[in-house]
Amino acid sequence: MATPYINLTGIDYSDPEKKYHELQADPAAHAESAYDRYADSANRMTSEPAAARKSVITPLKLYVAFMVFAVLMMVWVWEATVVQENLTRIEQLKDLKLELEKSNEAIRVDITRLSAYERIEKIAREQIGLQTAAQKPGVIWVDPELLKRAAEAAANRKHE
Repeated sequence: MATPYINLTGIDYSDPEKKYHELQADPAAHAESAYDRYADSANRMTSEPAAARKSVITPLKLYVAFMVFAVLMMVWVWEATVVQENLTRIEQLKDLKLELEKSNEAIRVDITRLSAYERIEKIAREQIGLQTAAQKPGVIWVDPELLKRAAEAAANRKHE
């Protein structure tokens, strides 16, 4: 195997014999530099056997990779299904909310209609037979002090 000549840009395999003879002719011109030492260590590292550097794909590794991929796909499909079901449920709940709001509004309208004073007065006259008062009721204001004295006087009369 030919020894490659190492230049500043990398390994040159173009003409190793010529480069080797150039090095032999003027060894002082090609004194070893830090770059050369680094390049030699790189060559030593790459001189390992090719089988040791390659990663071998075994059937077991392929099977494990396939199983991991399959599990990840199943999780992804499951997650997408759950999200879709939840979105459907949200839409159903929104529809139910609108329906209940409409029903609630209809009940409020019924309450307003049924609690009208004219309607209550008409039912009281026609079904129960009540008569309209001759004079409208008024408000009587009572002084709490007078009420208290009247209650005390009534209590005193009872005890006598």
